[in-house]
Amino acid sequence: MLAFLIACRGPAAQVRALPPHDTRVIAPSVSKVLALPARGEMTRAVLGDGTPVWLVHHVNDAVTIVVPFAPLSRGKGGGPFAPLSCGEGAAMVVVPWDAETKQFAGTFRWDAFGHVLGNSGWDACMGPCPPIASLPTRARDLDTFVARRLEGDPNHVEVGDRVAGVTRDIPQEPIWPPRPHRSGDPSRWPETRQISVAAALAQPEGTMVVVDGDIVLRDGDAPRICPSSRGHKPCPPDSPRVYDCDGEPERSVHGVETRFGPVYTRRFRDGFVQATARGGFGSALLE
Repeated sequence: MLAFLIACRGPAAQVRALPPHDTRVIAPSVSKVLALPARGEMTRAVLGDGTPVWLVHHVNDAVTIVVPFAPLSRGKGGGPFAPLSCGEGAAMVVVPWDAETKQFAGTFRWDAFGHVLGNSGWDACMGPCPPIASLPTRARDLDTFVARRLEGDPNHVEVGDRVAGVTRDIPQEPIWPPRPHRSGDPSRWPETRQISVAAALAQPEGTMVVVDGDIVLRDGDAPRICPSSRGHKPCPPDSPRVYDCDGEPERSVHGVETRFGPVYTRRFRDGFVQATARGGFGSALLE
């Protein structure tokens, strides 16, 4: 998966970093009243700015609103474009829910409160896994939103401020679930009502959208979000770009590479920012 937070102007090879006030994304209000599921259950929801969340009603009547995007830090393991950190939530990867273990599952494992539990035994690597001694010993909780209980209404909560996840110590020994989770199961993922690239561009700046498209990377060009084609159709040269905080990819790829969608991203300027593709990798054609 690919995650970026970008802010640039003009062709990727010619841009310069912009002042911090120019890289901020306009943030629509996330406030919204959500209907609670039954105790001990969770449901998907979408906030006022389009952010998909999991609404968890615990058996003790506590409520957690979990943001199913794991933060990524700059460094190794980020693929051809290691994610850049330009503020809270800058780089992200979508995290599915594993109903069998009642955990969020990705490179790490998180419980239903969003608290990180440890390294994942299945998703920590693609290909041969690294030695256990090389696995991380610290990781971050998933972000959450404050859930405000409504007076006289036990069945609804109002969404409050976003709370950044806390970084905590974790054991290096991976958590091994009973079996690999099924990545294609739609019930595992956050809200996935997909819209076209054109419809996504029509949304107000700062709105989070799930695009029926792919992230296409090419030597010397900014990443672009193209209509989904699984590589069978050319990516139009005027497809909207994905911005990063330096105005260009951290390092180039050789040839063309694709992150297959759907793509979770936010509208920004004439394109998108903070994008992550849920599918796999491949190649694509460009005009």
